[in-house]
Amino acid sequence: MYILQNIKFKSGFFTSLRIIFGTIFIFSALMKFMDLNAFSIALGKFKMLNLWQIEFLTYFFPFIEATLGILLLFNIRTSLTGLAATSLLALFTTVIVSKIFEGEEVSCGCFGSLTTDKIDFTTVYRNIIFIAMGVMITSFYRDNKFHSELIAKLKGKIILKNIFNVFLIIIFFFLGVQSLIFALQNKELKNRLLLLTTDRDVLKPGEIAKPITVTSLEEKEFYIDYNNNQITLIFLLSTGCNPCKLNIPNWNELANSLKGRADIRIIGISLDSTSAILEYSKKNQILFPIYSVMKDEFKINYKAFVTPQTYLIDARGSVINTWTGILNQNLIDEIFKKLDITQNKTKKEVYHE
Repeated sequence: MYILQNIKFKSGFFTSLRIIFGTIFIFSALMKFMDLNAFSIALGKFKMLNLWQIEFLTYFFPFIEATLGILLLFNIRTSLTGLAATSLLALFTTVIVSKIFEGEEVSCGCFGSLTTDKIDFTTVYRNIIFIAMGVMITSFYRDNKFHSELIAKLKGKIILKNIFNVFLIIIFFFLGVQSLIFALQNKELKNRLLLLTTDRDVLKPGEIAKPITVTSLEEKEFYIDYNNNQITLIFLLSTGCNPCKLNIPNWNELANSLKGRADIRIIGISLDSTSAILEYSKKNQILFPIYSVMKDEFKINYKAFVTPQTYLIDARGSVINTWTGILNQNLIDEIFKKLDITQNKTKKEVYHE
């Protein structure tokens, strides 16, 4: 009688734990679906993904969370589902830990707009509790046939063994993901070191600007080259860069002054996702066309590790000049002067040809 009561109590406990765990995943998915734009921005701020990956994961993560939550709620393949859910939590936690040690101040977006606070170790502790729940659920339902084996499991021997095995799986998964993150960060660091060791921290006059592929805010890709008889003025910014925000009025002034001139094209380029740029441009009243570029190749080719930058490039792709930091009136006047000189030079070249 005591054994049966013990079985009922423990079965009831793990059933409740499973329902709570599944509900957490469903709730998390619903919060993300309610504001996909905010979740997309949160993913972009981690600075680990390119544009198409952010777009894919913005929908994939909520979908997979909802699916796992429903399977857990209805006790369908619970051992496998619990392991998948716990691994997903371990993945999130690994990324969060990495960003905390990097000193990044970003929101995890775990529960959509409800989690706008910056990540810290409280976020990690919360996830560890969820991971512990997942390990216990996975261990209890693992190979559980609810027959004579159940009594042995509830005596604690097999269930403890399963907890240990699942815990090892999660630890190895955690370390594997952490190694991958470190490898990606090491690649970025090597790129930056390569830039520093060449002693060319910005594009210099006379260097050739390579063609680039940019993504518009409508998610359309455009190929930009320098063989169209137009002078190109590029404003480089990042949504997390405070000097860029202060420089926007100066860029707007340049854009307004040059409006209508067919020989000059103005391109704003942000190193962030399109969703982050959309929100940023609305708040800061950007008056020039702006595109997204998130590829390391662009950062290396355009020495784009420092923002803000203003590039002036002639019709043949040769860099006229680069200005870093916030523009003042003297620098704006210098840009206009170089534009006029380049414009006259271009007209003479076209005439002689």
